[in-house]
Amino acid sequence: MAFAPVLTIDIGTPQDPNNPFSYPFIVSNNMFVPLFGVTVVCREEGKFEGGGTFDNQTDGSEETLPIMAPHRKTTAPCHRGFDIKAPLESGTVTIAVSYSPFLWPFKLSTIRQFKAEVNADKKTLWLPQ
Repeated sequence: MAFAPVLTIDIGTPQDPNNPFSYPFIVSNNMFVPLFGVTVVCREEGKFEGGGTFDNQTDGSEETLPIMAPHRKTTAPCHRGFDIKAPLESGTVTIAVSYSPFLWPFKLSTIRQFKAEVNADKKTLWLPQ
């Protein structure tokens, strides 16, 4: 069990605090063994104030890494191609990662969901669910 894979998905620091789509989502291999065939899929959906919606079921929302070395990180392919048209009212980001640990014949997967919360200052925070 000491070599069991520990894959985490966390939220990073935004490049622009006024832009809810500048937050990176970080996928990390926190163990001593490499992971193989790592596929990261990101799905975003929600709405802007005024009624506009967004849903990125396909375009640029998947990335495959042949290997992810121990203690390495990568940024999930979220928020690609988004333009802010209006303030965000609500949103959900779901990140799914499939991978095979070193010398393990089966694929494992991890899914993490983040929900947008708009605070009193109209800043968006992505909170894990």
